Amino acid sequence: MSSNPAKEDALRDLGITVAQRSPLFVPEHAENARYLATKRARMAHDVPDHQSGVWHELLQGRVPTEISDGVDRELVDIYAPIVDAGSPFVLAQLAQSLDGFIASSTGDANFVSGPQDRQHLHRLRALADAVIVGAGTVCSDDPQLTVRDAPGDNPVRVVLDPKGGSRALPRC
Repeated sequence: MSSNPAKEDALRDLGITVAQRSPLFVPEHAENARYLATKRARMAHDVPDHQSGVWHELLQGRVPTEISDGVDRELVDIYAPIVDAGSPFVLAQLAQSLDGFIASSTGDANFVSGPQDRQHLHRLRALADAVIVGAGTVCSDDPQLTVRDAPGDNPVRVVLDPKGGSRALPRC
């Protein structure tokens, strides 16, 4: 397991049969992004799928002009207007269950949309800097508000509490 193809070549040069090399990707964060980019640029380390192609370009704030297939075209058609809008940009999205509540009466979250809708929502989050959620929702549902179903960075979760004060988190 290695993201460095030179290691595979070195083993073969020694006469060792390499049946398979599986890339080992380290999650990229602000603290290690430059280091990982250097390894990819200077030593040809493997690039994770989510760090290449149309979606990666959109995450970097660039709208690709060369589009190879229908899936890439769909990504550009849907998300390019958001990328092109610049900053500041506000996008509102609300998810509710069929009875009008975001969580069930017991406080348990229930999926009320399908996998495609969740992936779309998570892509929108990946393009956002922050997601605003109400204190009541945090107390009853505590949503993760992450990008679990799409490559990208999780947005910052901002909790609005109309009963406010200077608390960092609402009293539930």
